[in-house]
Amino acid sequence: MRNDISLQNMISEISNRAAGRYNLNADDDHIRQWTGFRHELLTEGGVLRLKRVDNPRDFWKTIVICLVRDPSQFHEAFSWVADIRDDLPDPETADLYFIGAVTGTDVSQEFCTNLESKEQFCRKYIMRPSEDIPALMDRTFLSSTTETEVSEDIVDPLFTAIQVTGEKLALFTSEHQLRWRNMLVSGHTGAELIDRLFINVIATDQFNANETPPENNTE
Repeated sequence: MRNDISLQNMISEISNRAAGRYNLNADDDHIRQWTGFRHELLTEGGVLRLKRVDNPRDFWKTIVICLVRDPSQFHEAFSWVADIRDDLPDPETADLYFIGAVTGTDVSQEFCTNLESKEQFCRKYIMRPSEDIPALMDRTFLSSTTETEVSEDIVDPLFTAIQVTGEKLALFTSEHQLRWRNMLVSGHTGAELIDRLFINVIATDQFNANETPPENNTE
């Protein structure tokens, strides 16, 4: 059993990590409507919306948090997430996240990772037996890790895919792989990602475009 977690503690951790990076909304017409979608069995559940402070064109990210007493209640929790997703406008459906935990009984890490691997409706994060709330949040886009850190015990499908690419491309070094992984989960929009990930390529292309073409010495 997990007596060390609560919905309010999770919301507080998210609020602390979002400070200065995201505008956080915990109560508006949308959130109140989505809360009304929640099944009566889900007594500890909430919805937060976040938008990046430094990007006024950014869309809202939606986080659904749900603590269940029994693993079987994830069925109702995911049904709730599906209802919220159906109500979200595009492209906000791509920025829907679920954070969950089982409080009434012990679950294995395999159970948690199995749920996380099923990305239907949204990206899921399930609290593992060895985790506390900060460690759980470190696996989300609210991660406090630096660009040179990726925890070895994190099952990260994105980073795994990047590493596979690195095995095929010698120039795609571990340093580049870490940079790409952190940029892809940073919350930047598509255009911003292109600018940041390919900054060297863009700079080189602009330099070449500005070079004075060689004179034609053919007489």
